[in-house]
Amino acid sequence: MTEHILKTWPIYFNAMWDRRKRFEVRVNDREFRSGELLRLHEYDPETERYSGRFIKARIGYMMTAPHLPELLGTDVVVIQLEQMRNGDVCGWCNGGVCNDCGGTGKCEYCRGEGIDGSCGFCNGGECRECDGTGKCSECRGLGRVLC
Repeated sequence: MTEHILKTWPIYFNAMWDRRKRFEVRVNDREFRSGELLRLHEYDPETERYSGRFIKARIGYMMTAPHLPELLGTDVVVIQLEQMRNGDVCGWCNGGVCNDCGGTGKCEYCRGEGIDGSCGFCNGGECRECDGTGKCSECRGLGRVLC
């Protein structure tokens, strides 16, 4: 199975990370096909550095309407990012560890202090993404997708 490794700017990466964006608009210079995998690495063009975060997704529906190149000026494709299937490596974590707290279970902003219960990002010092377990909330700490 082909896996395309691509750079993604932070503004778009964060929208995917928060599950608000489930598509990619790309120049079709790699002959993308439905069913293939994308590994999207967060890359900051200003610093020319990778953050270390990445997301894996399967290519679903692809829109290659004839008017897209005319509108955007090149051979462009809109790619639906599908959720990974049962048994696939989880695309939201690194081996089952929560990405927000790094597996500590503590809020990444107040470092577990809770700041008199008014941190705003946590629940009394516990990571709000994993509820203090330190495990990825998507795969429940297994590192693989379970459907």
